[in-house]
Amino acid sequence: MAELLLNIELRPPARDVSGRFMKASANVRERQRNMLREVLRKGVSYAQDEAPKGKTGRLKAGIRFRTYEGGGTISGRITSEAPYTPFVVRGTRPHVIYGRPLLAFEWKGKTVIVRFVHHPGTTANPFMARALARLGPDAIMELRRVAAGVIQDLRG
Repeated sequence: MAELLLNIELRPPARDVSGRFMKASANVRERQRNMLREVLRKGVSYAQDEAPKGKTGRLKAGIRFRTYEGGGTISGRITSEAPYTPFVVRGTRPHVIYGRPLLAFEWKGKTVIVRFVHHPGTTANPFMARALARLGPDAIMELRRVAAGVIQDLRG
């Protein structure tokens, strides 16, 4: 009687593939962290470039990033610590500013003291949105770089 033989050989061996997945899995998390930090650093730089100059530089100096990990995810956020950032980003309508009890400020080289002033409002300056638009292509490039690294790890 003729013998039917079916020979299946896995190359690389399953143990090697499993080891590569384990190594890649450990490397993926670190690659993700590094990628996120790099993207956030660029985002901070873009936000500082786009932020209005201002007199004190407090707005630009207060732009920072923070990362968060939990539940299997890594995320990050770029913020501005200056308390007046929302007024810069969204603008303000004309409004009255009252002193407590008086306001004192320099106007055309003279010190002015009044009980209130009519502020004309400010135009919105969405500098964070402009920074995000600039960051998009960089983020995509970093994601591609991480994906290529993971594929390389799996290949061995």
